[in-house]
Amino acid sequence: YWFIYGMMFIVLMICVMASSQVASSIVQEKSSKVIEYLLTSIRPLAVIVGKVLAMLVVVMIQMIALVLAGFVSTKLGTLITGESSNAITQFMTPEMLESLNFGNIVLGLVVAGAGLVLYATLAGLCGATASRMEEASESLSLLTILSLVGFYIGFGAAGPLMATGDNAFVTFALIFPLSSSFLLPAALLVGKADFWIALIAIVVLALSI
Repeated sequence: YWFIYGMMFIVLMICVMASSQVASSIVQEKSSKVIEYLLTSIRPLAVIVGKVLAMLVVVMIQMIALVLAGFVSTKLGTLITGESSNAITQFMTPEMLESLNFGNIVLGLVVAGAGLVLYATLAGLCGATASRMEEASESLSLLTILSLVGFYIGFGAAGPLMATGDNAFVTFALIFPLSSSFLLPAALLVGKADFWIALIAIVVLALSI
């Protein structure tokens, strides 16, 4: 339970941080009139896509650095203490560790990346409605509501997912684009989501974007 909830909080924090930076960048360029010069030679959609992809690269680098730091920390902790167990094995059962294969990790990263693109695109559109930095927080209120709705749907489905497995609400939460971004990567890593569910969720996320 704690592992899947922790993973969901990490994805939420990454989405919120990346989305707010995308929106703030667009609002700043609008307030400084830089966007007017850009739009003389660049389509508006290209500006949004450029902001989203640039932020996605930054966040992915941060995620890779975080994973590498955790791996090095675990190895150092094992060497210093001499214990065979570490933080990962304490929070995960042997069945969950078996699910940490290359395919599930790749699918989880694809789903998390697609969800990040979805929320960053929504943030860019929300930021485009503001003309000054003072209006940025007001324009992002809709994005905040949507991200919280998606997170709480996933949060509510995480308990039944770990306890009893699959049911209608859990399946909805795993496929619904606002919640799948948070719940599905963690569910894949603990072996609680089927391959076909992940494929459907990725298609739905792509269509939503």
